[in-house]
Amino acid sequence: MDAAQSLTATAVTTRVVLTNASDPVAIDLLTKLAMDTAQFEGLLNAEITPSSDRTKGEWTVIQRFQNEKHAETWRASSGRQDLISQLSAFSSQAGHREETSQDDCLATVAACITSAIRPGMEKEYRDWLSEIQTAQALFPGYQGTYLQMPPPGSEGLWTIVLKFNSPEALDEWFRSKERLALIEKSKGLIASENIKRMHSAFPGWLPTDSEGQSPEDWKGAMLVILGLFPVVELQIHFLSPLLTGWQPSLGNFFSNIIGVLIITYVEMPVLTRVFQDWLLPKPHMNKRKSDLIGIAIILFLYFVENILFWRFK
Repeated sequence: MDAAQSLTATAVTTRVVLTNASDPVAIDLLTKLAMDTAQFEGLLNAEITPSSDRTKGEWTVIQRFQNEKHAETWRASSGRQDLISQLSAFSSQAGHREETSQDDCLATVAACITSAIRPGMEKEYRDWLSEIQTAQALFPGYQGTYLQMPPPGSEGLWTIVLKFNSPEALDEWFRSKERLALIEKSKGLIASENIKRMHSAFPGWLPTDSEGQSPEDWKGAMLVILGLFPVVELQIHFLSPLLTGWQPSLGNFFSNIIGVLIITYVEMPVLTRVFQDWLLPKPHMNKRKSDLIGIAIILFLYFVENILFWRFK
């Protein structure tokens, strides 16, 4: 989805006020209302979000399409009308409202999950996705789901963004028995999966484990310093002399761009691969011993870097 699409998307917004805010049957119908658009042409993404006050029972489903024609095809479909009819049994008489408008595709991020589905398992994955969405929608702290599916018939990645009201609530969901049981059911459906958590101090630079857990921030800081120091030293010796005629702030800005690109695309991928087991120790490993060995190695590398650049000067 490009920026133009995100600015011109046609959004179908459906708001439903449930008489029982935690009725699992009603939540399942809302989930299907959000997810069933995956088979419709022109769909960009879908969201399902509860009210900030869960006791009010109001839920909002937003589906964004490339244009009004695709949106109207979905609105007029028999599948959608059937789901709306079923939902009416769980909502008050004035509890259903819908509108079509121009919208963008931005969403806040707590955890982003991208999944590659095994060929031929797309339908089973959609069924499983509906099941896990219903479970997480009923979990304390849940604030919404953003779904980006590949075009119908393609084998692209499915992207799910979960929004919770705190890192602690998100952690509780990731560790919950309900989620772990559902993850076990999905093992034959998902070929590969990547989870990015946003509570790390270095999102994008550090890896996550199978539960989306990031390394401790102090480990990330030590690794960033290990990569940052030689880049800065090399810039001082080789790049700065070339920028002597530049306006100082512009020269520093250009230097920072070069440094960040090197750290992001060259150094950190290598360092995180080399120190993978230190950043995210395996369950069978002695964490304390692993931490101490990793610290010792990195401190030694700090020493080597300083000696090299001291001699270089």
